[in-house]
Amino acid sequence: MTLKQSLILGGILLAAAAVAQDASTLKVLTHPEAKHEVWIHPAGEPDTRDGFEAKGVSGELLVPLPEESEGLEITVTSAASGLAATAPLDNLPAGGWPTLGDWKTLASVKIAVFSDGEAVSDGEVVLKFEGGERRQPASDATFYAVPRGPIEAQYAFESGGIKVLTEPQSLGTPSPDNPTPYLLEVDVPTIGVAQPDPEKPFEGRPIEAEDDGNLAGKIIGMLLGLGLIGGIGYGIYRFVQSSPAQAKETLEKLGLDPDHQADPAAPAAAPQADKPLEKIVLSGAEVASVAAAAPVSAPNPRLVMPDGDVHLLVEDQMIVGRDESVGISFAGEMSISRTHAEIARRDDDYVIQDTGSTNGTYVNGSRLDDEHVLKPGDSIQFGSIQCRFEV
Repeated sequence: MTLKQSLILGGILLAAAAVAQDASTLKVLTHPEAKHEVWIHPAGEPDTRDGFEAKGVSGELLVPLPEESEGLEITVTSAASGLAATAPLDNLPAGGWPTLGDWKTLASVKIAVFSDGEAVSDGEVVLKFEGGERRQPASDATFYAVPRGPIEAQYAFESGGIKVLTEPQSLGTPSPDNPTPYLLEVDVPTIGVAQPDPEKPFEGRPIEAEDDGNLAGKIIGMLLGLGLIGGIGYGIYRFVQSSPAQAKETLEKLGLDPDHQADPAAPAAAPQADKPLEKIVLSGAEVASVAAAAPVSAPNPRLVMPDGDVHLLVEDQMIVGRDESVGISFAGEMSISRTHAEIARRDDDYVIQDTGSTNGTYVNGSRLDDEHVLKPGDSIQFGSIQCRFEV
């Protein structure tokens, strides 16, 4: 092989090598004085930065491309403009990318979660924008290549084994020249509340045992006692009215004369020593008469909270929710929707149903998909609020 032939062959090999290098790299056109970041990620997931990542200041950044580009995208951000460009790897122009019209999205949006003035690191932030949503851990909720336009954010966490999602909060329309993190203020209920166990009785304090000034519990106890006394008195009255002869005989056995009229002029009888009362045995007919006469006390349906507080179901239809205008309001409880559930009276039953709440309504640990007839002792959970149904 002559020298001339060797030079020609060497030129061909160098040209082939140059073509191979061009085919395996991408020329990213950048501003020579601005900082840029470039990375490759799965399509539609610009927040995933496990692929190739490059940072630098240059008029051209040469980015090595993977052998298989299907299902992958490349994103570049500019610190100077606050904008980003994203494109599929298998559809890039040969002369360089991006062009001026490719800078369509915001470089990044960072969201910090606070509750009662304290930063929240558990759970996730859900960013919602026109056409989709994305999630990031609350500890570092930075979203890249966010479409321009209004955005909303929600806080997702777990409480007592149940996934809770707060209602969306509007964060307005982020600007590319505003590096300040957007703040998401949330009301985080106590995390770690035990999930209700259908096989285990509810462990709230019984209202009958309250001795710490719980006015509602004491009033209910007094009303129940008065109702019982009134029922017994009414039963005796009905017994006397329906069977006067048997009533007279019973009073005579007790040493009382029902026909005796007191004489005002007669001296008062001397007090006698107490003696044991004679045991009175009523006949079957008498017992049946008294039992039939006793009225049935009206039901007193209520929701009993774990701390002993009581919410009476005083109307045939009551809404449970966070709104202050509903029948049973848990104002300020962000895990509960404004109108969360409904409890309604159907003849002698009480029926509960969810009204499209965000976090659902649970009875004995099962989420409601339809109406459910409540039974005394049923454990109910609205969001992260637990209570017990009693009558």
